[in-house]
Amino acid sequence: MPMVLPPGVGERDFSTAIDAFREVAGDGNVWTEPEELERYRDPYPPSGPSVNRASAAVAPGSVEEVQEILRIANRTGVPLSVISTQQSGLRRWSSAPVWRGGARHGQTDEPCP
Repeated sequence: MPMVLPPGVGERDFSTAIDAFREVAGDGNVWTEPEELERYRDPYPPSGPSVNRASAAVAPGSVEEVQEILRIANRTGVPLSVISTQQSGLRRWSSAPVWRGGARHGQTDEPCP
């Protein structure tokens, strides 16, 4: 599945954001491959199973990293959807809209595939 860019975000800005996310959160906490992003998929999307898939996910490890990720997203125009998972495996999604091609932001207790 090809990467889908968020509305109004060019390839250069998206790549810049991903590189900056990696600088802040570390390579092991930023995912862009479809199989890696599967665990960040909304299990109950109102608009169908693949309409608003994220093209990236980032899991910052501190308040300071969260703040910097938000600054980067704001500067580059990459929309973020915040999620969280619990040890039980149940996902809790925010009520924020998921933008097609955007990035997921949140913590997970699941290891990277």
